[in-house]
Amino acid sequence: LMHVPSARVVALVRDGRDVMLSLMERYPDADPAGDLCLGRWVHDNTALLLYERDPRLLIERYEDLFEGAPRYPSLRRILGHYGVTYDNVADLMARPASDAHGSTSAKASAAH
Repeated sequence: LMHVPSARVVALVRDGRDVMLSLMERYPDADPAGDLCLGRWVHDNTALLLYERDPRLLIERYEDLFEGAPRYPSLRRILGHYGVTYDNVADLMARPASDAHGSTSAKASAAH
């Protein structure tokens, strides 16, 4: 954020217990209370706290990301942070896959 003043950042913060379990699997020989496990989670989250009041940073809990169906309030906050509405994304997701040059059926025809 210091180097890119126009940046908008979303930080997903995961429950520390789940992070510990994942990191202990990744680094089975590491000390759970050491730098690679607990220390990493503490360091990463402490760094976020330096910017917690900065309006360019939105902190969301990973566990909340897909809670509250069908309205998904956390996902809506994230999209809103970037100036995108949930309805626009839902409309895009409902469309068939396409690229910038046209629909998938046009691509399939061009390939034959």
